[in-house]
Amino acid sequence: MKAGDRSSQYLDLLGLSADNVTENIAELVSDRTDDEHKIRSSILDIHFTTEFELKRFLYHSLRSTISFADKSDRDTKAAKLNRSVSKLSMGGVLSLLEAGLRDPTWAALEFAWSINGTRNKLAHKSDLKEVLYKGRSPFLEPDCLAQMYIDLWDASQSFAKAFEFKIEMPLVMARYYHAVAEIYETKYGPLSKEERPSIPDYPEW
Repeated sequence: MKAGDRSSQYLDLLGLSADNVTENIAELVSDRTDDEHKIRSSILDIHFTTEFELKRFLYHSLRSTISFADKSDRDTKAAKLNRSVSKLSMGGVLSLLEAGLRDPTWAALEFAWSINGTRNKLAHKSDLKEVLYKGRSPFLEPDCLAQMYIDLWDASQSFAKAFEFKIEMPLVMARYYHAVAEIYETKYGPLSKEERPSIPDYPEW
């Protein structure tokens, strides 16, 4: 290694290379089997996907309420809101959403609570037998892991439907009424400020 070159100093210290570091570090830090590592990774990915969808929904729900003076002010406040939502734990996001969303479309919240509990046990329990999802262990029962994926797929459909009807649809309707108002004004004259519908400002999603 050349002086000042730190690209592989820790690999050299361990006698490893870029080709085998992943496998060897996994063996050094735990005695988990390959299957256990894969199941653990799958649970974390399922949790991440769920958390992303929840935070996306919460952000856009609050984003539409921002008052701003101009585009720069809007973007500054939106960025601050995004940082604040990103810092929330999944449990915190769930508590906020659950308080305002109690309808059949959002039955996926039950799944989100379950996967969050499983992820927390995975992070804090050394005995994988104690990591349960709806009373079963994904490490001991393959059908449980399959159930987690099916539940994620089902919840994703609910997330998409809720986003469409609660976030996108109001904007679509506002644009529709705005277009109708323009047609009316062309034929009958201008509407008053109170009568004319406005299009809420909204970012791309």
